[in-house]
Amino acid sequence: MPLCGLVQHGGGAEAFSLAFGSLRGLRSPYRSMHRKGGIIMIGEMSKEVLEAMLETIPIEFSIIDKNDQVLAWNKHETRIFKRPKAVVGRNVRNCHPKKSLDKVETILSEMKAGTRDKARFWIDLPIGDNGQKQKVLIEYYALRSTAGEYLGCIECSQNISDIQSLSGEKRLLD
Repeated sequence: MPLCGLVQHGGGAEAFSLAFGSLRGLRSPYRSMHRKGGIIMIGEMSKEVLEAMLETIPIEFSIIDKNDQVLAWNKHETRIFKRPKAVVGRNVRNCHPKKSLDKVETILSEMKAGTRDKARFWIDLPIGDNGQKQKVLIEYYALRSTAGEYLGCIECSQNISDIQSLSGEKRLLD
């Protein structure tokens, strides 16, 4: 069954529910799919395409709700920051090392207070079979309703070492 517009025929909540698990407390699929009065997704995609998209994009992400409970994540098998499936439904504080926990707390507190919408930082991390350090970009974005109410946070991580080495220009199919 195609998910019509991910919004217009109720597909948004169904699509995200299929992709991320249950969306507890979601009153209307329109609520989370609109931003400042406009639809943020136009078109149709099946559950299969949505799942493929979430695994193909070069960014891994985790989503937490307004109570700091882990709702979902993508790229389970290939994550930079691996975690057991049992983390779903647990407090996000259980997913971070103690040395960075105070910083995570500050970011989330500021997002809840409305004084911060994003945080961006990068670290050198040994990744892959050879354990060579690579640059990992980590970004936190506040998730807000159309009224500005804090709904949770999405944490996005990406190995950007290849991106950092880009120079000059490469055109399509060059």
